[in-house]
Amino acid sequence: GHRHDSKTEAVRCNELHDEQAAGVISDIVVHPKYWFWINGVQLKHPGGRRIGITADWAYLDNTTGATVVEDRKGMRTRDYVLRVAIFRALYPEIEFRETRA
Repeated sequence: GHRHDSKTEAVRCNELHDEQAAGVISDIVVHPKYWFWINGVQLKHPGGRRIGITADWAYLDNTTGATVVEDRKGMRTRDYVLRVAIFRALYPEIEFRETRA
C-alpha cells in the first residue's frame, strides 16, 4: 500500500519486488529519507526545515552485499544533482543508483 509519482516508478517498484521474491535483493524500503549532517550540525533551511534527500527505494543487494539507494529519474534538476553529490559525500558506504525513465 504505497503510491508513486509516475507510472515508470511504479513499474520499477514492481520489478524490485519481483527481485526481492527471487532473493536477488532484500529489505526494500520505499521513500527512505536521509538527512544531511556536517561536522555534527544538521543542515537546515533558514526557516528551520531540515535538508536531505528522499530517494525512491533503499534495499540490500544480495549479490554484492551492498546497501543501495535507488532513485528513478525522468529529468535531473540542479537541486537533485546537488543533493545526490552531498549524499554521496556524506554516505560513502551506501551505493547510489539512478535509473532512467
